[in-house]
Amino acid sequence: MDTGNNRTDNETSIENYDYLWDRSGEPDPGIQQLETLLAKFRHDSPIPIFPEIVAERRWVAFPWRLRLSPARAMAAAGIAAIVPVTFLVY
Repeated sequence: MDTGNNRTDNETSIENYDYLWDRSGEPDPGIQQLETLLAKFRHDSPIPIFPEIVAERRWVAFPWRLRLSPARAMAAAGIAAIVPVTFLVY
């Protein structure tokens, strides 16, 4: 069973990580070295102002006119079948 007492002297405690988040804790030499190496990639420009995103009208897959098309096609097919039958009966 691990009791958590097997720490080495090289490990830092959780309290030393405050410097990473808000620079309030004591800085770690390794972190300071990384900061100096990566300083040339630091973004110092002001934050860009983007235009407000306006929701566009969504394309409707089946507007009501297209939904009526199958019904119109069935009605036309029915009439096209009834008219010749009626004509042949008389």
